[in-house]
Amino acid sequence: MSQSLTHPLAHAPVLLAAGIDGTPLDGAGPQLVLPQDRCGARHISGINAIRVDGRYPSWPVAG
Repeated sequence: MSQSLTHPLAHAPVLLAAGIDGTPLDGAGPQLVLPQDRCGARHISGINAIRVDGRYPSWPVAG
């Protein structure tokens, strides 16, 4: 199996961040981020569209 699929973050929830502490992000725009990533290095900037197709199972809500 591919290392990327066996990585501990491979099935982690992803958040769409539009700001930090109420302040909009820089000119790169919204980012997809992994809140579980302790070093903060894994993100994708400049998100301009998201398609939700419902083919994936929903994740249980932690609480």
